[in-house]
Amino acid sequence: MHQATKYDTYDRSGPKVYIGEYAVTSGAGLGNLRGAVGEAAFMTGMERNSDIVIMGSYAPLFCNANHKRWPINLINYDSYRVFGIPSYYVQQMFSQNRGDVVLPITVEAPVVDAAPKGGAIGVGTWRTQAEFKRHPSHPRR
Repeated sequence: MHQATKYDTYDRSGPKVYIGEYAVTSGAGLGNLRGAVGEAAFMTGMERNSDIVIMGSYAPLFCNANHKRWPINLINYDSYRVFGIPSYYVQQMFSQNRGDVVLPITVEAPVVDAAPKGGAIGVGTWRTQAEFKRHPSHPRR
């Protein structure tokens, strides 16, 4: 949502823009409505600035649901079904409805801080040995 005005002040005499890959990936789980609304807001900015933003590509586009490399994939499939995440329906709506009127709007969205990431360390070997030692500068807990 905060990127919806990204190209509003772009130099109109400069080069044209191709947005190579875009998708909301932070705080969107495996693709949720919040992420889709954020992408819709960004897409309105692309449309509003279509004099300089000549193309944009959602990415990643296709994904085998059994072999995900990215959490957000527009169209998922497996051996017996195909399904889109909410962002797919945003793309569909934009493709079927031309925005030919621009209305002024102000978006007030609170900044959502991401929860601190927890983690773990995994060590794997293949017929070898592995050793893990705490770095001397890292305090024990």
